[in-house]
Amino acid sequence: MVGFPPLRSFKDMSLALYATATGQPVACWPAGSEAVLRLTFGPGNTWLASGTGDGGIRIWRVPDGALLQSLNGHTDAIVALKLSPDGQTLASGSIDGTVRLWSLR
Repeated sequence: MVGFPPLRSFKDMSLALYATATGQPVACWPAGSEAVLRLTFGPGNTWLASGTGDGGIRIWRVPDGALLQSLNGHTDAIVALKLSPDGQTLASGSIDGTVRLWSLR
């Protein structure tokens, strides 16, 4: 079972997924060249979205860390990520002063 805190972001820009029952890593993958500032899991914990310091958003498959999609449009750090209740829309907020809605269909 995966629970809080399931993820860590490291200085080497990798993400690690942990099993809370054992504290052991389940998966670890490189997350890009910028610090990950925000994370949110998708429905069923089958993917997660990460928001970075350069304004990038990436969608990762869990647990193998395959990059499924990159969302570009912000010009500064992501400070908020929220998934709609139906799991079809991702809202992101940035220091650049914008809020964007991303269709994940």
